[in-house]
Amino acid sequence: MQIVSVTGLSYPTVHGVIDRFEVGGYAAIRPALRGSIRRDGRVLSATQDETIQRLIIDKRPEQQKMNLSL
Repeated sequence: MQIVSVTGLSYPTVHGVIDRFEVGGYAAIRPALRGSIRRDGRVLSATQDETIQRLIIDKRPEQQKMNLSL
């Protein structure tokens, strides 16, 4: 398939998109939002989340006395 060689995409990906297009047109291949909605289903509060992110960014795991790699 020429699309595969030109784009570098895999055959199953291209074939799947073509199949979806043939069934549902452009609406079937339109990109959709991905991932979870911001703050949806979170256990930590926004403040706790920001604090943990700041700790991870500011210091290496050894400095936090963590026995694992991130």
